[in-house]
Amino acid sequence: MRAKWMLTIVTVALSGTLAVAQERQRLNPIIELLEQQKPVFGLYAPGNRRSPNAAATAETSRTPAQLAQLAAAYAPADYLFDGSMEGKFESGYAAFADSFLMAFLAVQQIAVIVLTPIYAAGSIADEKE
Repeated sequence: MRAKWMLTIVTVALSGTLAVAQERQRLNPIIELLEQQKPVFGLYAPGNRRSPNAAATAETSRTPAQLAQLAAAYAPADYLFDGSMEGKFESGYAAFADSFLMAFLAVQQIAVIVLTPIYAAGSIADEKE
């Protein structure tokens, strides 16, 4: 039994070593640019201007789809910054913290549900030997 566990641990360790040695392709291309010490340029996402004259604003305002097309069409930018939490950080942070906490607790609960039977079965098997 112990030889089986040792073989499993060695196999996992070796496969992890091989995975680290391979070339990593990152999901975020900005990190690759930073690793290559290349400059990274951002774009403040376009938005509808707010003016005191509401009638003029209604005529010239764009839909969110049009604003997204404008932002995506700007090729020199490597990333977009929308500034949604700018100026009202406290209200935006509360919603972010709440959703982050709920996601963290859900992942933790799933881990407990999955890992508890595995460890319990292992200890019961060891007791029977």
